[in-house]
Amino acid sequence: MGAHMSEVKRRYDSGARKRQAEETRAAVLDAAQRLFLANGYAGTAIADVAAAAGVSVETVYKRFRGKAGLVRALRERALAGSGPVHAEQRSDALRGEDPHTIVRGWGLLAAEVAPLVAPILLLVRDGAVHDHDLARLRDELDDDRLRRMTDNARALHERGHLRVSVEEAAELLWTYTAPELFELLVLRRGWPAERFGAFVADALAAALLG
Repeated sequence: MGAHMSEVKRRYDSGARKRQAEETRAAVLDAAQRLFLANGYAGTAIADVAAAAGVSVETVYKRFRGKAGLVRALRERALAGSGPVHAEQRSDALRGEDPHTIVRGWGLLAAEVAPLVAPILLLVRDGAVHDHDLARLRDELDDDRLRRMTDNARALHERGHLRVSVEEAAELLWTYTAPELFELLVLRRGWPAERFGAFVADALAAALLG
């Protein structure tokens, strides 16, 4: 009986520690996003993030290794989307559908994910002008997005859906998912996210599908 109770307690303690770690991580990321978007990358110090999140500076460095690590984690969180299943998993699940359904699905995901991730990527772009670490992060994130778009293009090609090369399709997908397009149409021209997603789907269908 005593051994059983000890095991239950260990599991409870482990679960409680995990939940607390997740809550701390979320609090730090929420604080970092608020401060970065309000004050810019250069205008935000790790100490500011720690104070806003109610944790020590050491905790932030231990978990994220610095400001670039915070931005990378914010981008990863945003890419998950707002649903219970990660947006990239939902994108992969579309690959067995007919091509127009696939592209419409990508448009819906763009409408969901772009409002979350574009502000972070635009922050990186703007800060990269004066910060070498952020410039390297910008290039890393751009390359990562191009690899992802190449995978999507190759999936369409393997099913005979593309009317252009895989390379050109990947570059078009990369362009239509760029934060700059969201900035122009949504942030500057005031398009609703749903209209933006429909535009992306229609443009990709016209450019890619045979």
